[in-house]
Amino acid sequence: MKITDEDIRAISVSSPKYKNEAKRDIYRALSLLPRFAKASESCGIPTSLLCAIASRESGIGKTLDVNGYGDGGHAFGIMQIDYRFHSLLAEKPMSYGHILQAGLILMKYIISVLNEHSWPRLWCIRGGVAAYNFGLKNVRTMDRLDVGTTRNNYSEDVICRAQFYCDFI
Repeated sequence: MKITDEDIRAISVSSPKYKNEAKRDIYRALSLLPRFAKASESCGIPTSLLCAIASRESGIGKTLDVNGYGDGGHAFGIMQIDYRFHSLLAEKPMSYGHILQAGLILMKYIISVLNEHSWPRLWCIRGGVAAYNFGLKNVRTMDRLDVGTTRNNYSEDVICRAQFYCDFI
């Protein structure tokens, strides 16, 4: 399975305000673009969506501590992989390996949502994004998809940021 920027652009989001957050992180995204692009090719998740998750999770590194951790020390790297639920495979918080692992986790969630729900494909992508934040078992309904995610807006925010990155990277 491969997800494209066209898929990301086609997902309906109601609030463009999150694009300002993505804009704030654009230079950090561009500095890591070769790593994001290589991971994108390997996992089938568009570069724009990988950048958007990194932007939401860590400001693309801005909010990490000196050891690369955030979320109270529970999650590692710019993509904030939570070691309580996933083995950490990369040692560097901004590495290709770290971004690739996060992309593979996201793709696993998207495929699981596709298999478990009879939703339209674009909603399954969005459901996988929500699952990246709060786990697959919490993806229940389209109309309340983000309820329970961080700030109750995770997939909306990330998709909006990804739409911004579609146009700039």
